Amino acid sequence: MKLVNVLSKREEEMGVPKTMVDAVGPDGKWLYRVGGLSALVLGIAYIVIIALYIPIGAPPSGAEAWLTYLAGHTTAWWAILGLSVLTDFLFVPVALSLYLTLKGINRNAMLLATACVGLFVVLDLAITWTNYAALITLSGHYAAATNDTQRAVFVAAAIYPSAVLESGLLFVYNTLTLSVGILVTGFVMLIRNLQQEYGLFGSGHGHSWNCFSSWLLFCKFFECNHNHRFRAHYSLGLVCRLQTLQARSAVIPTAGRQRFPLYIPAQPVFDR
Repeated sequence: MKLVNVLSKREEEMGVPKTMVDAVGPDGKWLYRVGGLSALVLGIAYIVIIALYIPIGAPPSGAEAWLTYLAGHTTAWWAILGLSVLTDFLFVPVALSLYLTLKGINRNAMLLATACVGLFVVLDLAITWTNYAALITLSGHYAAATNDTQRAVFVAAAIYPSAVLESGLLFVYNTLTLSVGILVTGFVMLIRNLQQEYGLFGSGHGHSWNCFSSWLLFCKFFECNHNHRFRAHYSLGLVCRLQTLQARSAVIPTAGRQRFPLYIPAQPVFDR
């Protein structure tokens, strides 16, 4: 503690800037609350998605196989799609809350992380779940078709969306972009031992395992369950910290918070 005080005093004398975890004032504490609640709903939604995935199994390959499979699980897949779209939107306030919290540590890294999460949201909504919605709708028409000609028409219409969902590039859209954003955020936390100093409970493991789950998905192991499981772990881990930050902003005045900064020297200080 004495060493920290000595270093901070010398930094003040030398004009070295101080960096600390940004803490919002009372006017901005609402973002912590929204971020924490969003992370809570996000984690619960992923748990429900996993529960829906398990009994119906992984989708097959081929346009006609997709339609046959989805026709037998229409209700479950509409529920999965609705929850997945909801989780995509919930990532926005979570990402903004993390940026607000950690931009004082490394602003550029947090800009990159937030951009990756935003890119994931846009691509996942525009590509992944749009094509799933098209296939689910076509599966209903396919099941209601009365002859082979009608069924052939719907199978032909399903070739494009099924090919998109079976493409290896989909991994980049719906997993890699988000995993990179979460991994960069985790590195920002770990660089300055932020987990120990500010108690981002559970987040470090969530960041690491979410990125690892991306490679599990890439290697075709446990296609959906691992990825959603680790995202749920990550989201629920953020709830405690974001709610704590919101409460701290409410009870600790701005002037008082400045007494407990996390000092990070911009350059080494040595005796000459």
